[in-house]
Amino acid sequence: MSKKVTLRDIAKETGIGLATVGRAMKDSGYVSLEKKEKILACAKELGYEASVAKQKDKVVGVVLPDTSNFFYGSFLRHVELVLDKYGYRTMLFNTLGAKGRVTQAIELAEEGALSGLIINADMTAKEIKRLENLSVVSLERLLGEKIPMVSSAHKEGGQIAAKILLENRCNQVAIFTVHHKIPVYADIRIEECAKILKNHHVDVSIVELDSDMVTYTYIEEQMEAFLRNHREIDGIFSDDISAYFAVKIAIEMGKNIPRDFKVVGYDGSEITKLIRPNLTTIEQDMYELAKTSVKVLEDRINGKEVEEQYLIPVKEIRAGTTL
Repeated sequence: MSKKVTLRDIAKETGIGLATVGRAMKDSGYVSLEKKEKILACAKELGYEASVAKQKDKVVGVVLPDTSNFFYGSFLRHVELVLDKYGYRTMLFNTLGAKGRVTQAIELAEEGALSGLIINADMTAKEIKRLENLSVVSLERLLGEKIPMVSSAHKEGGQIAAKILLENRCNQVAIFTVHHKIPVYADIRIEECAKILKNHHVDVSIVELDSDMVTYTYIEEQMEAFLRNHREIDGIFSDDISAYFAVKIAIEMGKNIPRDFKVVGYDGSEITKLIRPNLTTIEQDMYELAKTSVKVLEDRINGKEVEEQYLIPVKEIRAGTTL
């Protein structure tokens, strides 16, 4: 039985990039007439047979670290709805820190089974290089100038957090964040908040959590260990989940919130309303993040010019964990 001819075989034979071959064979996106004729002639000569499913389906791969996390779960809910409006189905790749998930998504995109990718995950330099030849949009990850990024305006978010903590006269602030293996634009909110606080003579401790271990149990354990060992802390800035545990543990320690201890979250998740007192937070616009990601990806698929970065405004929400 002869080996089935793939898009990769056509790309190798013609010397044309795999993504370009995929667009030509699916008749989607820009391909020059000269290259298209060369690709189609080669496909015919090699006996390439496109599967009916691949011809009919428009599928976008969404690669996320862990959709049990509020931010990623909420983004997925919105992006599926927006993709559906654009006529795409969604294929989820929940990486969960496992090796090979990003490569699997890339291979499917290279073979033409996926129209494009919306991606937020740790990956290797080799994988990033392969993504440069595909229709890809990055959610928050800084993957280089060839891959457009959609993100919240995190610098603005960091400035808002610092303003709230300063207005609440905090003197000893801990900022909780997650250590990422590749640069994430969200980290700028940590840098900006810390810089402003230090410029106002506030003592700042930055606590990094391990990205491979970010379960609710791990976050709670780390938060409790830190607060019990640093009782002088009077302000916390973190994502909403970490902020939830900060409030819970501070109350268990006998601290009065917000008189003695202030907490500012980030994301605007439903959990902010489950805490008593309700959490002051900085809300990300999940629908706009999803809508912009899909629109930029659609433009890339169709060969249109796109910008390098798209930043979505954030919103300050004051509640009971600050004065």
